[in-house]
Amino acid sequence: MTKEAEPKDVSYVSFEGKDYDFDKLSEEAQYYIKQIAILQEEMAEMQAAVERSKMAFEGYQTLLRTELSKD
Repeated sequence: MTKEAEPKDVSYVSFEGKDYDFDKLSEEAQYYIKQIAILQEEMAEMQAAVERSKMAFEGYQTLLRTELSKD
């Protein structure tokens, strides 16, 4: 009975329409990819913060409008 090799998980990265095997890229390319991923996460967090700020801004405007209309 022969033991079959288990398939290795291969991590591919798509960039500008082309797929790359992450493990076969240079250390420098891997570093850039990791930095891009971190920046994408940070940008998503910042976008969420901007959206929260816009909602709060609009809410305070509504509250002020309501308060001023009492006079």
